[in-house]
Amino acid sequence: MTAETESRPDWVEYTPYRNFLIESSGYKVSGQFKVVGAYGRGHASCLDTKLGFGVMGKFDTKESAVEAAVREGQRRIDTDFGPWTKGYLQGLKFRENPADSRIDAWFTSNADHAVSYETKEEAESTCLNLEGRIHVPTSDGLAHVCTGFKTERRAGRFVVFCEAPFTPNDLAA
Repeated sequence: MTAETESRPDWVEYTPYRNFLIESSGYKVSGQFKVVGAYGRGHASCLDTKLGFGVMGKFDTKESAVEAAVREGQRRIDTDFGPWTKGYLQGLKFRENPADSRIDAWFTSNADHAVSYETKEEAESTCLNLEGRIHVPTSDGLAHVCTGFKTERRAGRFVVFCEAPFTPNDLAA
């Protein structure tokens, strides 16, 4: 690899993980693959801010190089930002300003205290309604946009939850 080729990778792939993107920039050198990784916040195929990391080793396939970068990116994100917690929806309040589509929500760690729905369809409809509309403050001072809401059956009813970087203060008992 020369200084010229280092600045232009042969490929770049983005893999979403939690509320980050993991970037894998790869180089094919002498029939093997090398990869450099980074993670950050962004969208589609663009990182607004990123923290780079190297992935040691040479790989026989592009796929194994990308897998190694993604694994290392996930490990670093988990180390830097801590684990995510399951939060069950406990309450909602829609914003008074119609131009503001965000929803204020309260979460609990106890599914028995969550809002419950009679049917799975009703709970799934709530999941779709909440997607991207609830923001949770993170330990690094940014806002995490909650996505990936799911339903869970509890005592013949259905509750809604998502996994996010909730702190103990974010979750009622």
